[in-house]
This record gives sequence, C-alpha cells and structure tokens, in this order.
Amino acid sequence: MRSYKYIVRVLLILITIGCITATLGMYSRLFEDKEVEKIAGQLLNDINIAYLNNDEELLKQAYDQDVLHGKWAYEYAIKKQDYLNKWAEKQEIEYIDIKSYHKFPQITGSDSTYNLTVKSIDEYIYKYKGEDKENSYKIAVYHYMRIEMKEDRWIITKDWSSDPMADSVSLKDEKKEEITKYISKYAPEKYKLKGRRKKAIKYADKYCSAHEDSSYNKDYRNYNPVGGDCANFASQILHEGGFKKNSLWNYHKGGSLAWIKAQNLTNYFLNSGRGSRIAVGNYENVYQSAYKLQPGDIVAYEEKGKICHVSIVSGYDSKGYPLVNCHNVDRYRVPWDIGWNRSGITFWFIRVHY
Repeated sequence: MRSYKYIVRVLLILITIGCITATLGMYSRLFEDKEVEKIAGQLLNDINIAYLNNDEELLKQAYDQDVLHGKWAYEYAIKKQDYLNKWAEKQEIEYIDIKSYHKFPQITGSDSTYNLTVKSIDEYIYKYKGEDKENSYKIAVYHYMRIEMKEDRWIITKDWSSDPMADSVSLKDEKKEEITKYISKYAPEKYKLKGRRKKAIKYADKYCSAHEDSSYNKDYRNYNPVGGDCANFASQILHEGGFKKNSLWNYHKGGSLAWIKAQNLTNYFLNSGRGSRIAVGNYENVYQSAYKLQPGDIVAYEEKGKICHVSIVSGYDSKGYPLVNCHNVDRYRVPWDIGWNRSGITFWFIRVHY
C-alpha cells in the first residue's frame, strides 16, 4: 500500500513538473515569428538608410560593438559604405534608394534573443549625374544573424552575410579621372536583343534567384554547398541559348567539369570555338572593352591565377555599362565589376558565338 502511495506521489510530482515545463514553454517566446521578422526587417532597412545618407552614427546604433561578432558585423558595414561611395564616385552616379525584400526561412530563439536566416533581395537604384533616368540592380544576400533586446532596444549582435560589396575599389590615382570621364561621357548605341541571345537572357532572368519572382531551376543540382553554382548556372543559360551538350560539356544527374567549374567552362568555350576572347586584363586595361560585350556573352573573373567565377552579360544601364546575371552571389542585372574591384583581379571578356 505504501509503495502504491509512493508511486502515485511520484507520478503527481512528475505530472506537475511536466505541466509547469509545458506552461513555461508556451509563454517563453514573447514574440511571434511575424513580429520578429518585422523587427529584423526594420533593422536591415535602417542600415540601408545609413548607407544612403552616409550616416555612420545610425550604423553604430544597429550593431552591438561590445561583443566580438557584433563588432565584426559593424566593421563589415563600414567597409560596404566605403565601397558604395567609391564605386559611385568612379561611375559618377548617385544612389537614390535601396529597397529590400526579405524572406525568413528560419527563426529560433525566445524572449529577448533570436537567431534568423534571412534572404534579402536588395535593389540599388541610381542615376548618372546630369541624367533623369533611373537604373537599378538587385543582389540576393543571405544573412545568418542574431538580434537581441538590450536596454529596451533591438540590436544586431551577429551578422554573417554573403554581401559582396564590402570589397575595396583599387584604382591607380592617375587613372581615376580618365576612367570616370570615359564612363560618364560614353554614348551607348541602341541594341535590340533577339534570337538565341534573347532566349538565353530570358532564362537568366527567370532563374537568377535575385528578384522576387525568380528561383533556382529545380531540374538542376545546386552546387553552392560544394564550391559554387556560378558555372552550372552559366552553362544552363548557354544551353538554353541553343548550345547542344556533348561529351565534354554536358549535364545528366550532374554536370561535367566543363559544365560546373568556372575555369573549365571558360577553357571549353575558348578552345571549342564556341567563344572567342574580347579582352583580358585588370580593370584599368579592359574597362573600355567592356562596352563591346553583348547580352549572352561571358565575363570570367580570375584571382591568384585561377578563374574562380563566371557570369553572363544580361543587359546595359542607361550609359551602356554592361550588366550581368549569375549565381553565388545571386545577381540580377548588376554592373559587371561590382564586388570585383580589389587589386589582383583579372577579367576575361568572352564573345559567345550563338
């Protein structure tokens, strides 16, 4: 009898503990996902405003610099602000707005601390000085961030992102004025996209994953987790533009090296006769040749003696400056050199023979 009462008593204690734990679990999360999304979105939008206005104080307010990861995120933001200013100076443009569209695949945490995975499609709107026409480009940036409530306000304590614009703009001083003058005075010719090139760019826009109605093509493997998807996506575009697969360049449940590797793809198109070289060199040596590029052509990026990235020309801005689409980082109609202005980069411009 005593043993029975003991068992009952233990069970009642366990049930009570379980009820308390469940109750605490129900009420430990003070904010619903939608509320957390709104808070994080506002922080990211405030950072955009800081970039536009060169407001370093507003950037400081967004990050907790008393913790290491918060400090690193703030320093990265400062580098990006500097990059935007220097790239704008080079182009003689003015950024007039930055708009962001956010998706939140994952939110964890409770009370005053939340960890978020964020896909932010950032649209940068700019004008050339003396022009009324607006231009824009979009970059899909992935954030792995933590936000915390400290002293009655939300602040970023960690933000690891794929944003490519914390690069440096490395130009020789004696070349800066010449480059800016050439870009700002360039008079573009009208170009009509047609035929196979038109078909290729339609695919490039649909599957670049850098605007709201775009995503990766699920018929192909995503190679980002194993080194990058840029060449795989470029090959898809070129194939959609009419180039047939063969023993060297093919995809069947996976791609050949010439299909999925930037260096191999570049070599294949040059050596097969499907492409030819327009120019190769650093930015100062090739920027004028960039205006020879047509939608559907290839821009390859070499660093430390190896081609590490490829993109496909997808159009022009109002001054005829070529724009590209690519994966890793996902881009939609982005100026061809953005994120690649540091010293040591060699550009390859390849005419594709459709």
